[in-house]
Amino acid sequence: MLRRLIASSCRRTLPTSTARAPVGPILCISVASHRSITTDATRAASDAARERNASGSNNSSSSQRRPPLPPLSPAFDIVHWNDADVAAGHLVRVIYRDSHIVLEYHRQTRRIMDDDGRRIDGDGRGNAERLVTLTLPPVYIARFLGVLEGRMSEVEVQSRFTNATFKPDTSTAKAHHYILRCVSHRPTTGQRQTAEGVDVAEDSVEWQVSLDAAESLMLHRFLTQALKYNSGFGRQR
Repeated sequence: MLRRLIASSCRRTLPTSTARAPVGPILCISVASHRSITTDATRAASDAARERNASGSNNSSSSQRRPPLPPLSPAFDIVHWNDADVAAGHLVRVIYRDSHIVLEYHRQTRRIMDDDGRRIDGDGRGNAERLVTLTLPPVYIARFLGVLEGRMSEVEVQSRFTNATFKPDTSTAKAHHYILRCVSHRPTTGQRQTAEGVDVAEDSVEWQVSLDAAESLMLHRFLTQALKYNSGFGRQR
């Protein structure tokens, strides 16, 4: 009787253990797949971190090798090209630099456009050459504004190498037209003389710039901003 009970018990438990037998391998495969995914994700994260570190080190090393360029001074150009008479063509660059106004006079050296209105290739050559650089003290900012606003009739400039006048252009009946006439001498270490002690006439450059209504308005806005900055209102704290 006891043997029958044991045999019957064994027959009832065998199918259950047989049904559970496949569970073991399935669970093992699932765990192995999870470990593989986790390993791949960890490797990808470490590779990304390594690339970021390498990129950061390259950027820092490149920034150490190349210091940042200084900011450019505010400036604008008054362009009067003249292809019919190249010698009369010119460009004047107005620059604000260290609380001063700098005027650079460039004379045209070649034609810009052909007869069909197409731009001529300069083969690397510039359109003009700089002849004169005139640096005006800060006080002239207000004086030029006085002429532009009708508070003064004209301004005279007497610097070491340049004498100039700025006033309304009376040759035209149009309003808000002005003219700047200048005579600049070539810088020397002193007055040159001959062996007999006679003064030698120094080389001089006569140049003038006519400003129409739009150009005079641009100059007015530019000088206004320069005066505002010199007064301390436009500076960053």
